[in-house]
Amino acid sequence: VDIEESPSLAMTECVGSLPVFKIYKHGNKVKDIIGNNQTLLESTVKYFSTR
Repeated sequence: VDIEESPSLAMTECVGSLPVFKIYKHGNKVKDIIGNNQTLLESTVKYFSTR
């Protein structure tokens, strides 16, 4: 989501830093990853995709 085009969504989701990745499972937020950490992002997606 481009936060400049959707500032209300950025505010609702408390996005203050970029990049930020919000991981959802079954409509529920399960993890926030702030910053550019590819290893953490990949391991988190793998973890939640197998649960």
